[in-house]
Amino acid sequence: MEGPGQFTWSPDGRRLAYANGADLVVVEADGSARTTLSAGRGALGPTWSPDGARIAFTRSGGGLYIVAADGSGTATLVDAEGSVPAWTPDSRLVVITERPAVASTMTIHDAGIRRVLATGASSFVPPAPSPDGRLVAYMSNRMAVASIDGSGSRDLTGMCCGSESVGSPLQWSPDGRLLTFIDQGDIKIVGVDGTGERVLVPQATSPAWSPDGRRLAFSDQRVIRADGWAHQTLQTTAADGSDRRTVFDPGADLGVHQPDWSLDGRKIAVIVVTSAGPPLG
Repeated sequence: MEGPGQFTWSPDGRRLAYANGADLVVVEADGSARTTLSAGRGALGPTWSPDGARIAFTRSGGGLYIVAADGSGTATLVDAEGSVPAWTPDSRLVVITERPAVASTMTIHDAGIRRVLATGASSFVPPAPSPDGRLVAYMSNRMAVASIDGSGSRDLTGMCCGSESVGSPLQWSPDGRLLTFIDQGDIKIVGVDGTGERVLVPQATSPAWSPDGRRLAFSDQRVIRADGWAHQTLQTTAADGSDRRTVFDPGADLGVHQPDWSLDGRKIAVIVVTSAGPPLG
């Protein structure tokens, strides 16, 4: 998949939803059967609900929307000031909302009821519900988690995570015991109890755990081109950071972003871009 855009696998691994900054479309994994869900309205950041029924996305002019994944009906506005949506395992929607001169809030939308989970959450990094649905990880000026029932939040790290974290998702390990995040240009991990913080993969970004938790895919940042920008390749490593290997090199003038594993763990989809951006860190 080439060109600017963002995508998400369907829960069954058979389809992709893709936003190119204008349209939101769904295609089969082999590129066939294209269906446009939202046309010409600046669609961005699609996120598929775990039950496969809905896709949440934002629009460049503002606002968070949901639309039926089968193409029926029209997109519905959920939050006029919402951004970076995420779904809980039982398909409830978590949203970060920013308003002028007011601290941002992270809320959950549950059967028409909007409940605040935390304040001060950064809208530059999407929240990440845990695999068991009890917690939501988010970033402020540090890594933190909030209880999904609204009972409170707690920090996992000290001050961290500057501008290099923007656009790189927080990732839970499939067993829910670890969180990966970006700090100082490295992929780091920390336990859900706040212990064991360390660098897992140096000079890398965009971490994505395989479904079985045995490997981590990411965008490598170690090779610097003559113009000073990073030449990004798709790599994977074992869960402990060993066995780092390149699985896809797009070419000297290209880079990869946002790796995403298929449900069966046999494929990794990426966005290929013509400008990989400056090195992080």
